[in-house]
Amino acid sequence: MYKSIGIVIVLVGVSLLTSGIISALLDLSAFLVLVYVVFNNSKNRQIKNGKTQTSRFAFSIKNQDEDKFNITP
Repeated sequence: MYKSIGIVIVLVGVSLLTSGIISALLDLSAFLVLVYVVFNNSKNRQIKNGKTQTSRFAFSIKNQDEDKFNITP
């Protein structure tokens, strides 16, 4: 995690020294590194706690048998 924060700081620092499309690409890559770190951290925390991700749909699918699904609103 500390390496990725260092990478983000370096990317933003170099971005401040450049201009134009290079600066935009460096900022975009720093943002993508941050998104990756947050996603990876939440995924690891979820695995560590033993929780499974629940679906956020308007309906829930309950498995009755191997080949039948009950879709309830």
